[in-house]
Amino acid sequence: IALGLTEVRARDVLYGLAVGECAVGAETLWSTLARVVPAHLRVEALVQLAYCAYARSDGPLAGLSLEAALRIDPGHRMAALLDEALRSGMTPLQVRRLAATAYRLADGLGVVLPARFDRGQQAG
Repeated sequence: IALGLTEVRARDVLYGLAVGECAVGAETLWSTLARVVPAHLRVEALVQLAYCAYARSDGPLAGLSLEAALRIDPGHRMAALLDEALRSGMTPLQVRRLAATAYRLADGLGVVLPARFDRGQQAG
């Protein structure tokens, strides 16, 4: 699974899991991978975990996950973008909207992601 996260299209589609019916399970998976895989494969799991945490309003976990990811790969673009969003005060709702891109990518690849939560609902 961790190796699959290094495939850009797969990784980008999986961000959509943070805002859907499987958000809790996805976050558990990313958390587990972030603890057990070698460092060179850990970055993507940490960034997925950070996105899940941020989307459900857990700024401290998002921040710690991003810090760990950027320690391993200081040039990781998504980690840097999420870190900047967190530091600048972007709201979890605004961050959740980024998942729309994941759903569009999934559609283009013929992948069906779990149903998204409505605006008022919160994953996790």
